[in-house]
Amino acid sequence: MKRCASEGSLTNAASEPGSSRARGQRVHLRQDWDVLSSFNPEASVGRHSSYADSPSEMQEAESAGLGRFPRGSTAPALRDKGPVAATAAAAAAAAGSTMLGTVIDEDSDSASSSSSWAAADEGSRQLEAVAARLLAQSRAAIQNAQQTLQETATNCQANLQSLGALLQQVSMATANEYGMPRSGSTGSMQVVPWQRNSSGQPDSPSAANWDLVPRFFGEELPHPTNGTNMGSSSSLAVFAREANGQELAAADGADADAQANGYQQMSDYLDLLHSRKRAQQKSLRDPGRSVAIVTTASLPWMTGTAVNPLLRAAYLANNEDRQVTLLLPWLSKPDQERVFPNSVTFDSPADQEAFVREWAQKRTGLACSFKVRFYPGRYAPEKGSILPVGDITQYIPDAEADVAVLEEPEHLNWYHHGRRWTDKFAHVVGVMHTNYLDYARREERGAIKEALLRHINAWVCRIYCHKVIKLSDAVQPLPRQETMFVHGVSPNFLRVGQEKAAAAAEGQHTWGKGAYFLGKVLWAKGYTELLQRLQEHSSATGQHVPVDVYGAGPDLQEVQQEAASRRLNLQFNGPRDHADASLQDYKVFINPSLSDVVATTTAEALAMGKFVVCAEHPSNKFFAQFPNCLVYRTPEEFSRCLQHAMQHEPQPLSPEQLRKLTWEDATERFLQVAELKQTLPLHEQLLDSFLAAAHQSLTSMEGLRVIAGAGANTRDSPASVTDYMPSESDIGGLFDDHSRAKQTYSRTKAAKAAAPQAQQQQQQQQVVLARGGSAASVAAAVAAAAEEEAAAAAATAGGRAARQQ
Repeated sequence: MKRCASEGSLTNAASEPGSSRARGQRVHLRQDWDVLSSFNPEASVGRHSSYADSPSEMQEAESAGLGRFPRGSTAPALRDKGPVAATAAAAAAAAGSTMLGTVIDEDSDSASSSSSWAAADEGSRQLEAVAARLLAQSRAAIQNAQQTLQETATNCQANLQSLGALLQQVSMATANEYGMPRSGSTGSMQVVPWQRNSSGQPDSPSAANWDLVPRFFGEELPHPTNGTNMGSSSSLAVFAREANGQELAAADGADADAQANGYQQMSDYLDLLHSRKRAQQKSLRDPGRSVAIVTTASLPWMTGTAVNPLLRAAYLANNEDRQVTLLLPWLSKPDQERVFPNSVTFDSPADQEAFVREWAQKRTGLACSFKVRFYPGRYAPEKGSILPVGDITQYIPDAEADVAVLEEPEHLNWYHHGRRWTDKFAHVVGVMHTNYLDYARREERGAIKEALLRHINAWVCRIYCHKVIKLSDAVQPLPRQETMFVHGVSPNFLRVGQEKAAAAAEGQHTWGKGAYFLGKVLWAKGYTELLQRLQEHSSATGQHVPVDVYGAGPDLQEVQQEAASRRLNLQFNGPRDHADASLQDYKVFINPSLSDVVATTTAEALAMGKFVVCAEHPSNKFFAQFPNCLVYRTPEEFSRCLQHAMQHEPQPLSPEQLRKLTWEDATERFLQVAELKQTLPLHEQLLDSFLAAAHQSLTSMEGLRVIAGAGANTRDSPASVTDYMPSESDIGGLFDDHSRAKQTYSRTKAAKAAAPQAQQQQQQQQVVLARGGSAASVAAAVAAAAEEEAAAAAATAGGRAARQQ
């Protein structure tokens, strides 16, 4: 049976002949809640008319409990006795014997009103008991929830007060370094209670500071009073700030200021996290970006990783909307003496910064407004490189940690133990400068070293960089790599090329010297190929082409001895800046190196208008487009290229070709290729996190670090940048060339031992001058002493060569 909601009538749900009732024994009858309150006497019909005839009857029914539960009342089921019983029940209902909530029992022969009222009253009592029980349980649950919320609010208030005190201490200790504003004059963070008072209203002046919430919901939209859709998250941000402003305005002035100052530190920190999160979705060209360039070498060491990052910083900082910081390694005095040429040393980082900035300003002609910071480093003579000491991420303040450019990311992170670069910075770009695999394979047990180093390089580049830029495909394949030459040459070299082209156009003789080579004196830096190609050329043509060599390094004596043993016409002149005037008249630059990623000296020689003779190699692919770049594939082609260069004049470069060599164009290429085009998938992020945890675990073990060649006591940062002092007992790890380190240390000791003699000679010269001796006589004495030392060195070298033969 079912009951019509509008009329309350009963209809037979199974009136077909022969049907039997197989449903439950109770039927739920639906009634409108407002059936009594909306009663209209004139419009009522049927059995409802009994209520209209006499209002007293309605009152009596209500007093008897009728209609107590006008909706969802329950009655015994109407058993299906056939059409006759159903008709009788309907007739009884039409006669008014069935009131609201009454039930018709089909088992009885008559629809007795007394039994129906009794059954309805019993069901009503049961439902009333159930409802009372539910209400009691609900009331208890609400009370428990209120008590729990009260306790939670109290705990939150205590936690916020503790957090406020902690932030105040941190702010006072690091405000200058991190740029975090301090709290107000009260000296502590003002925390507004979060619990409610007895009236149920938030405690004044405000229950919460809205300003802590909004900046995480997106960009601001129009003011909410101007029709903003409050359902959007960014609208919520605007509404939150408006609400916060209204609350502060309504509160007492002193309390409002205290509250605003109290939440300022937390708000600024949340803004910092938010900006870092969104920075990955921004372009490097957007104004306001902070770029930290971290490199592995510094001037006056004239190496590519010292010069190119410095010039990149200068040209990136040429945009006033961009903040640039250059992070350089600081070496102790003993390491400076081993690395820097011409006995140049610095007493403090400020002195070296002044030297670096002055050099960059002269080389570029720019203001060079970038910041310079230093991290502690150590020179590892067995590797010929500078290694970081401690966690160098801490030398960039968190407030400036936006974009990091890691020059040589594999080198910086071989032994890195500390904060992950991609956790601190929103955008980390690695620039690969050096083909360390080629260096490794040239050493003893080179195959093992190369295989091991290949996996380590890929490992650290993956976990510490969002993108890796290879200057050429001479570098091994790496995760998230792109290949682009992002270096240029300074205007000085371009100016020389323009002057040479103008002089040639006027018919002047522009090139007064022949061939030369410039580079750090390491066998892996092209000296092996240089000696081999020149020897092949001499054997094939009978010509001993004179070549001047400029550079210094740990392999200088060995290279000199080998060149002498092969009877090559090489003149070693020591280190010199490629922009020096003495090098501008050379016509041919020879660079047969196969270990370079990209040779900066090749780009500089082309910019000066010279011929360049180089091998067909990925490192020279960018330069092959220039007409003065002569590329060879075989020893025979090398001889033809060298002869052509010695006999002809270079072609002047076009403006378009010159533009491709500029740092302005290189900076544009860098900004383009360094963009993050897509976010890493979740599974790659999880894998990177796992690999990073494994690397951190390994680099935390001191014994393993020493075996791997990191050096003793280099895991943790010293108290100050200048505090670290190297130990001569560090001669490398298991796979390093210990003899190279020992030779370097022995040369340092010999230089220290010779220092008193040099000082004595200087004092004698001063005495001669004081007694009236001529400066010419002193100069002659010094020259004679220098000749004697040179002769002794040559004799020593000859003896070593004879012993080796």
